[in-house]
Amino acid sequence: MGGRRGRGEFRFKRFSLRQERTLMPLTTDSVLLGAWVACRHAARLLDVGAGSGAVTLILAQRGAGHITALEPDKDSCLDLAENVSHSPWHERITLRCTSLQVLAHEEEQQHRYDLVVSNPPFFDGDTLPADEGRRRVRHTCTLGHDELVTLGARLLKPGGHLALILPAQQEEPFIARAAAEHLYCNRLLRVRPTPEKPPHRVVMEFSGEKKPLESYGLTIREGEGWSKAWRSLMKDLLLEF
Repeated sequence: MGGRRGRGEFRFKRFSLRQERTLMPLTTDSVLLGAWVACRHAARLLDVGAGSGAVTLILAQRGAGHITALEPDKDSCLDLAENVSHSPWHERITLRCTSLQVLAHEEEQQHRYDLVVSNPPFFDGDTLPADEGRRRVRHTCTLGHDELVTLGARLLKPGGHLALILPAQQEEPFIARAAAEHLYCNRLLRVRPTPEKPPHRVVMEFSGEKKPLESYGLTIREGEGWSKAWRSLMKDLLLEF
């Protein structure tokens, strides 16, 4: 993934991300999630684990309504606040430096959002990183997938959607968890780095309605460069396209 970088900065076409304090810098996962999820008809959105604000700002650029950017880490919130304040969409974004667990138990927040989106912790059962901050962010230590489904469902309006990105091997277990909370996968994107390699990420959208699954595939690189599909998805975001 390309872009123009300064010290602690990643530049998109219409905004920049400062990343000097956030625990987890920008990844392709966040950009992919923000670029693919259906958001144009969502009046109120919640970005769970907003980090430095990549998903929030991409969704704002794509025409989403009011976004609540939720980030429990205080240092990451400093970068998030700076990035949002310098963006063209700051009036449509509210920052909350707290956890999903706290937000979901606030009565006025329940059944409020048309879309809950997250690039969640995903290293279930893998070796824990030595750094405590990265361990909290990348593992299901402070927000498990069961909690994400249960609390996300509580925050959705009737007809709302939950969207997230996960490693491909967690597709089926997460779909089963969501179904137990009466959330069903309606739209799915399997992503592979090259044509020769198996999918390594999956982007999924869930709702309370059972309907035929829309399934798609995306290859990021082909031959010596970016694939046509990747360029098309990123053309409004990344400087190189």
